[in-house]
Amino acid sequence: MTYRLPAPRSPQAHLELTDEVPVVVVDAPDWLDVCTAPGVEAVALEALRTRPERLAVDLSACRMADAYGVGALARVRDVAAAQGTELWLVGVNRRVRRVLDLVGLSQTLPVHARPSADAG
Repeated sequence: MTYRLPAPRSPQAHLELTDEVPVVVVDAPDWLDVCTAPGVEAVALEALRTRPERLAVDLSACRMADAYGVGALARVRDVAAAQGTELWLVGVNRRVRRVLDLVGLSQTLPVHARPSADAG
């Protein structure tokens, strides 16, 4: 039996202007896994080359993350921290949050409802 997965939505980055600082937002696909994590990581690292004050990875469409996805987020976190860019995760659902909690990534990455500075 063969299973076909739907083609993943390509990750994209865009700029959002908030009251305090501009935020570069990387939109993650519905699954952050072995197939999609390299693309999300590449887009995020490319966005970091502009040295934004804040980079947000929008996980609102993401239903699940695996070890590859978590690893990609950790590598992006390390690059962002090294250059002084705030990295936020936004739109994190309960399942993805559980994975982040289990591996301890939620302790080192702020999770917010949205990328604006007043997010809570």
